[in-house]
Amino acid sequence: MNFPIDARPSSVRLAGGRPLAWMLSLLAHGALAWAVVAYSGVPAAGVKRQQSAPRPLAVYLKESTPAVSPAAAETAVPAPQKRTPLTEEVQPAQQEAEREPVEAPVVVLARQPEPQYFRSSELSERPHVVQDIPPDLGGGFVGVPAQAVILRLFINEEGAIDRVTSEESYLPPEQMAILVEAFSKMKFRPGLRDDTPVKSQMRIEVRLESLLSKQ
Repeated sequence: MNFPIDARPSSVRLAGGRPLAWMLSLLAHGALAWAVVAYSGVPAAGVKRQQSAPRPLAVYLKESTPAVSPAAAETAVPAPQKRTPLTEEVQPAQQEAEREPVEAPVVVLARQPEPQYFRSSELSERPHVVQDIPPDLGGGFVGVPAQAVILRLFINEEGAIDRVTSEESYLPPEQMAILVEAFSKMKFRPGLRDDTPVKSQMRIEVRLESLLSKQ
């Protein structure tokens, strides 16, 4: 049997009308994807691979010195060094001044002027006795020989006795103390100077025989 020959080029078609070249390209891409998955360690779909247990991660800490670049090393400025203070030289004149002792400042206290007691010749009116010595004074002079004692009385402007001093006396200290205490209790009307009461002094003579006669 003779069949008619078609002069057109023939082409192989798969079922469904898809060309063979398209299928070959799809197979080539699938093989390439399989190779990539196989080498990357990722199992392909539907393929079970035995997975090994993960190893524990070991971490080691070590202090490291940061690296310094050559440029930074050249421009690094060294830390300033502490300078030791130099001992100052002491000049000979300064040494002599330090050896010499410093004298403490002398404080001079001004003395208060002693109050002036006018003498009888300087007064316009002399002091007058207001209160005499005790009448029983002679009891402390028993056995003392008769003698005269010169006393000076210092009378203030109110007529009281400020102090009593002896100028001539041979009395023992005990009898002199009795005599001074007795005259210190006397009272006077103060002396006047231009009608003004002033301090005055009076020189008196005490005879011991008179004191003994009053006993």
